Amino acid sequence: MFRAWNIIDAGLDTESTGHQYWETKAIADELLTRGTDLRIFSHKDAPTERFPGARVYPTFSLKFFAVVSNDPAWGIIENFVVHNRSFGYDLSQLEPSLFQDSLAFFPNLTERQLLGAIRWLARFNDNARPKAVVSLLPLEDWAENSPPASFYRTIWANCPAAIKSDLALTVRSKWTADQFHRLLGVRPLVLPSPLGPHERRAQIAANVGAPLPGPMVVSFVAGSRHERGAMHIPDVVTLCKPLNIRFVIQAKKDGAPGIDSGIDLHLLNALRGLPNVELHEGVMARDAYYDAIAKSVVLIPYAPNRYQWRTSGVYLEAKFLGAPVIVAAGSSFAEEVKSLGNGLVFEEYSPAAIAACIARAQREIGNLRERAAACAREFSATNGPDRCVETIESLFAKN
Repeated sequence: MFRAWNIIDAGLDTESTGHQYWETKAIADELLTRGTDLRIFSHKDAPTERFPGARVYPTFSLKFFAVVSNDPAWGIIENFVVHNRSFGYDLSQLEPSLFQDSLAFFPNLTERQLLGAIRWLARFNDNARPKAVVSLLPLEDWAENSPPASFYRTIWANCPAAIKSDLALTVRSKWTADQFHRLLGVRPLVLPSPLGPHERRAQIAANVGAPLPGPMVVSFVAGSRHERGAMHIPDVVTLCKPLNIRFVIQAKKDGAPGIDSGIDLHLLNALRGLPNVELHEGVMARDAYYDAIAKSVVLIPYAPNRYQWRTSGVYLEAKFLGAPVIVAAGSSFAEEVKSLGNGLVFEEYSPAAIAACIARAQREIGNLRERAAACAREFSATNGPDRCVETIESLFAKN
């Protein structure tokens, strides 16, 4: 429907891995396949050659997760103000004609960028403003009186009606949509996942029911963040020694400033050399990453207090690739796993509970793989970059 798309994302910087980048790349590739005039506005440090066929504009000077203030009293407000001012200013320096008769898609926004984006949209005349689609990232604290929740609520309440008519809110999960509906009084649309159709991923998905040889494999490919349960992995490996299980572990430091990234890296690296552990130091090659997920039971021991609302790229990959999962009760995907039967849920957040869940998975592996394969077929049929693009464009189909 739109002759031109503008993907606007300050989170596109030096990183060429991770789902934030892969999802945007999948959408960009789909648009280019359709012959869309695509422009990408990234951080100024981002390599421009990552999106061949698109025009890339290095735009943003402040990195998405940059911490500009650690002041215990004022840091939240200072970060909010500085990020929004910087984001809005950088957008204001762009040539307005680039956005004529086009769609502006913001694939990753928080309260740190939303006000800046709205102020930029307000600079256009009503008849020249681009249609805009914003994908909001979930909060860690949805309490009514939390500063981020208050920022979101106030920004949306004060957003001019003329801009709201040209602005569509989206999210990545129904849980997040429920919370924003409660907070803002409007329910964002849940977008299909743009994951796929990467060649190796598609090959695996086509053979999702093929039998796997050898002992059961358990993978942990979520990096080394404390919030993702990396500190439990060494004890889990030790507790599972009697089970004749192999582990595939990706030991990489990841994350961004302000996130507890990599603090448990030394714990994972200490597993090097164990006979039942295949340790990958650093970022795994993408095909190897998909293979590790597809041939394993995927361990996703994310802390429930940090992932009550947040999504997981690893979980989505497991769904697409037909791999059973093991997740923590209270995480955003736990109830879905219980409902779909594509994995198991451990109730107590401890190495012993995780190991017990792995032992149960070993006993029930046939049924778990069968259910995970069925989920993969269902997920593949309703998600992908084509579905994501069509859903986004449909938001303004009547206008």
